[in-house]
Amino acid sequence: MKKVFIFSNDKTFERGVMEILPMSEYNVSTPTVEPQSLYSYMLQFHPDVIIIHNSYIHGYYRLFDMLLQSRRCYVIYGSALLEEGALYNALSSSRFFMLDDRFLMGIPMIIKIMERDTLLIEALSSENDKLKAKVLEGGLVKKAKTYLMENDHMSEDEAYKYILKLSMDKRTSKAEIAKQILNGVVK
Repeated sequence: MKKVFIFSNDKTFERGVMEILPMSEYNVSTPTVEPQSLYSYMLQFHPDVIIIHNSYIHGYYRLFDMLLQSRRCYVIYGSALLEEGALYNALSSSRFFMLDDRFLMGIPMIIKIMERDTLLIEALSSENDKLKAKVLEGGLVKKAKTYLMENDHMSEDEAYKYILKLSMDKRTSKAEIAKQILNGVVK
């Protein structure tokens, strides 16, 4: 069950959100918190989604922006907030969405889109990290081959086969063997 916090001065909006979000999937609450304790309150109760509506944001948007940047939850801002300059910093985040009051019915769909996009971004980020590691590994192996070719007078093929054999014999990655060769640990 997802925890949804609504921060709004408009009780009609709050009731509308509570009616739209299925109680079987969402636990919706409207906490009343002082600005100085809001961030610690959020960290303590770990909301999945924060919906901020109308003038409630004045004096609070930096705190909401901190939460957004910490990637702890999704944040949906109401339409009256579109003029807040500091909010535009968050536009690049997959956990951020600006909502026009007329689209109240779209909140469940917006949350699902945000979750899907976040999963996609996390998968792409993981794949990106793996590709970076492969590129770094390839660079280390190339440097170690060059070292072996220059210092041990091996051909490129011999140097690669040497690194590969050590890697298999020691049951470690070629990158680790390359590091050891470059650091003089393995000869």
